[in-house]
Amino acid sequence: MTPKLTLAASAVLLAVFGAAFLIVPVQAMGLFGLGLDLDAKEITRLFGAAMFAWGICNWLARSHAETPGGRAVVTANLLHYLVGFIVILQGRFEGVGNDSSWVNVGLYFLFTVAFAYHQFAGRRAA
Repeated sequence: MTPKLTLAASAVLLAVFGAAFLIVPVQAMGLFGLGLDLDAKEITRLFGAAMFAWGICNWLARSHAETPGGRAVVTANLLHYLVGFIVILQGRFEGVGNDSSWVNVGLYFLFTVAFAYHQFAGRRAA
């Protein structure tokens, strides 16, 4: 998988989830067995806006992955997906969410591996 394809796939994923959390937060979080009170609904919308913007950033950076700026976006994605993977996995082990939440664990793991490859091994192979 090329950095361009990884950034594009991440962009679509983040933009779709971000838009869902922004527009229909209660229903989107309900898919994962999570209920929202009024405060959590507001935070989920804010999180959705950030995810959507991150997706747009990845989309715009996809054709520039080999430039210094593009490499910075790849590094930021690696950190985002690695920390996110740890947080989501810890939540699952603590009983947060339903079985659908394992999809998020898997997606975050896959993107962590992909961005780590581009960050370390992929650059040496090029």
